[in-house]
Amino acid sequence: MGPADEVQGLEEAHPTWINQAEIISSNAASWLPTSDADKKAKDSARKVLEKELAKLDAQLVSCTFLAGHIISKSDVVVIESLLDMYKEVLGKAQQQKFGNVTRWFNTCVHQPVLSKLLGGITLCASPDGWGAALLAASAAAAPAAEVDPEKEAAKLAKKEAAKAAKAAKAAKAAAKAEAAKKQAAAPKAVNSKKAAAAEEKEKKKAAAEAEISAACAAIEAIPSGDKKDVKSVLLSQYIPALVEAKWYEWWEASGFFTPKQGSSKPKFVIIIPPPNVTGTLHLGHALTNSVQDTLVRWRRMSGYETLWLPGTDHAGIATQTVVEKKLMKEEKKTRHDLGREAFLERVWEWKEKSGGTICKQLRRLGSSLDWTRECFTMDEKLSAAVNEAFVQMYEKKLIYRDNRLVNWSSTLRTAISDIEVDYVDVPGFHQLSVPGYTDKVEFGVLTSFAYPLENESGEIVVATTRPETMLGDTAVAVHPDDPRYKSVQGQFVIHPFSKRKIPIIADAELVDMNFGTGAVKITPAHDPNDFKTGQRHKLEFINVFTEDGNMNENGAPFTGQPRFECRKTVVEALEVR
Repeated sequence: MGPADEVQGLEEAHPTWINQAEIISSNAASWLPTSDADKKAKDSARKVLEKELAKLDAQLVSCTFLAGHIISKSDVVVIESLLDMYKEVLGKAQQQKFGNVTRWFNTCVHQPVLSKLLGGITLCASPDGWGAALLAASAAAAPAAEVDPEKEAAKLAKKEAAKAAKAAKAAKAAAKAEAAKKQAAAPKAVNSKKAAAAEEKEKKKAAAEAEISAACAAIEAIPSGDKKDVKSVLLSQYIPALVEAKWYEWWEASGFFTPKQGSSKPKFVIIIPPPNVTGTLHLGHALTNSVQDTLVRWRRMSGYETLWLPGTDHAGIATQTVVEKKLMKEEKKTRHDLGREAFLERVWEWKEKSGGTICKQLRRLGSSLDWTRECFTMDEKLSAAVNEAFVQMYEKKLIYRDNRLVNWSSTLRTAISDIEVDYVDVPGFHQLSVPGYTDKVEFGVLTSFAYPLENESGEIVVATTRPETMLGDTAVAVHPDDPRYKSVQGQFVIHPFSKRKIPIIADAELVDMNFGTGAVKITPAHDPNDFKTGQRHKLEFINVFTEDGNMNENGAPFTGQPRFECRKTVVEALEVR
């Protein structure tokens, strides 16, 4: 039973990685000190192993684990196949050559779930890539094996039989090729029946092409908006494009989709769920619009004054992102290089192009929309309606302006909604790629530091996984019933960098006195729980970041540093103190 069988609670291994682990294991066996494989077998196995390691190294260029953000059984099965290789065969040269694999191997074997099973792992210390010195030494120390005459004879007979089989196969192939050559050289008999069938097929094809050509000419001759005379374009086969041509233009020109003002008929009105102008329609749009069109046409046929309102949606950040990528790809510029007004002009240009394509697609679907009322969610009329709605809600005291925590993108430099955020649970030390940083950034590392009491009678130790936010701390919270801090509640600690006085507050809602030191640093401007605590205790809210993710003047003496670079320098500065 190996590690993959013993670990519990991990996502099951994907078949791709199981297969790769089996390939590695079967070839690795030839290279272990216990193997009796000859040089040819070793060389063959080495080629396979180097190929598999290269594939694995490329896969791990931008990944910490093989199948997601945390370790899974996919990692475990491949680790198991490489375990003995890394311990006894793959020397330092190969470890460096496949650096991504080595990094991943070390990361995995030090994960708690594996380190408990495997204990300490020591990598092969041989300077050569394939532990040649170790293998040569063990080979030299081994006594020469005795030759068994019977086994040698059997081996030779087997080799000769293989040669004979190979020669017979070659002779058979040569005979077959010669027969084919003779057949090709012989005069070919004319198959009159096949020739006649082929000629008939060509005649039918030509007739069909002529019919289609005549139908196309007849359709082209119909003025746009006029009713199509179906008798002039009758076809012996069904060609959707020709059957559908010209009908929609006639429906639209005749006003069949536009309801009459002041009609006494019962009304039926629906609004199309506006497609985003980030791209074009897909099969899902075709399905839902066909269902809506069916309902609308049925109501229209049933005597209702019917309106199906068309339009497109600006899609907010999604469209902004598409336009920004296009701008960077074509002009190597950002929206900040252009400025707000010029960038908005580019967004409108994109809307006209993409939105026009979407409307053409809706017409091709035959959707019975009233195009005289087409809308866009950012046009002047709808923008005015949105503004009016907010004004009315404000006047009725249904909405208000306040300072709140938001999801902020330092790359986009804008707030984003909760549904546009991908949350990643980090169970411990983890490295993730962050836009704007060349190296991966560490997450899940707990850093402890001490705040000295104002009266110099002691200190309070707190811990955080985001040490850079301590520059915005405005309180230290303890549990009101914790006997360790009864005497210091209501006193102050001194911030080590800004020298601000920070109050020690009692808060039973936030603090668990049985967890850690029982003291919690409070950064109201940069944490949801701390935000609520700050509101309860009327604490100061200090933002320490700029819009582009650097430390602002409140983050002195680290002003101007990128946030995750500041994370390192804050820890270093705290260690010095």
